[in-house]
Amino acid sequence: QTTAAGVPWEAGFVAAGERAGVNRLIGTLIQDTFLGQSSEHLVAVGDSRLNVVSAPPRQGLAGQVALEFDPTDVVVLGR
Repeated sequence: QTTAAGVPWEAGFVAAGERAGVNRLIGTLIQDTFLGQSSEHLVAVGDSRLNVVSAPPRQGLAGQVALEFDPTDVVVLGR
């Protein structure tokens, strides 16, 4: 399972352009770190940066990536 900002990404990372998804963020992988049972990825999406944790770990990601998620897993928080 992959999470970003507390939101589970059930489909997780997919290669950009690999498959169509309604709830998809396309970004650029800036950094990734292998943590043993998980991996952490810093992804630039527009002007924002998402810290994404994937368990089990994902390796071999590079360049443009996409994150897909189910809208029922999203919780919008005010600032």
